[in-house]
Amino acid sequence: FFFFFHFLHGVSPDEQELAFVAIEGTMDAMTRNIYTIPASGGQEKRLTNILQPNDGPEYSPDGNWIYFNSELKSPNAQIFRIKRDGSGI
Repeated sequence: FFFFFHFLHGVSPDEQELAFVAIEGTMDAMTRNIYTIPASGGQEKRLTNILQPNDGPEYSPDGNWIYFNSELKSPNAQIFRIKRDGSGI
C-alpha cells in the first residue's frame, strides 16, 4: 500500500506559488519532503529529497528562500533554508 498525503504551509509573498509537505511511501518506509506548486495549478516541484523528516515550509519576506525544519542533522530538528529553485540548502 503506497500513500501520498500533502499539507499546505506557505504562500509566496507574490501569491504565485505554494509550499507544502508531502508524506509519501509505505508504513514501513515513508518520507516527508518539501514541494512547491504554482498557485494557479500545474506540476509540483520537489525541493528536498532526503530521508529525514522535513516540515513547516514558509517563504522569506522577499520570497527568495523557503525556511523549514528538518532532522537532517539529527537527533534534533533544526531550521534550514533552501532557494525556491531547490538549490542552496
